[in-house]
Amino acid sequence: MGSLFIAEPNYNRIRKVDAVTGLISTVAGTGFYGSSVVDGTRLATETNLYNPIGVAVDSNNNLYIADAGNNRVLKLGSNQKVSRVWNGNSVTGIALDSADRLYIIEQQQIGSTFTFNYRVLRTDGVTDTGTNSACLVAGTSSTHTACVANSAATQEALNGSNAIALDNAGNLYIADSGNHRV
Repeated sequence: MGSLFIAEPNYNRIRKVDAVTGLISTVAGTGFYGSSVVDGTRLATETNLYNPIGVAVDSNNNLYIADAGNNRVLKLGSNQKVSRVWNGNSVTGIALDSADRLYIIEQQQIGSTFTFNYRVLRTDGVTDTGTNSACLVAGTSSTHTACVANSAATQEALNGSNAIALDNAGNLYIADSGNHRV
């Protein structure tokens, strides 16, 4: 049984509940909102986060953090240092599949209006470069190619999507709250 990780967006930190002792500790964030340089040299507990809203753990026990207010996904390695693995639009959710491919829900503002486009992207392997190499899994996008050509999921508009999960068979579930559906 593993430990439980909790994103605390209002306190700008990630907490860990130890599975054996039940003790709670801070593993990332200073408790103050802001942005810090994340180049793999800074300790996670010395890194400012801004509205972290989700976490995921890969097969090597690396912790991924959806740092929504800073429009990025961070990776916390076993050395307790943090690096940036994704830069993009406002990240509203993350998940990892069994191959450690990162799935990201992005909220993209359209023009200067308060209209948003939500989409789910997939990276094919995570690097520590922060590059935006990804394909479109669900939602609509003018900047990303669909992972699967002619997929019905890339023809559906998402609205207010804020959580994703994958089951053991690799099925992706999207909480599409603005459309009142999963």
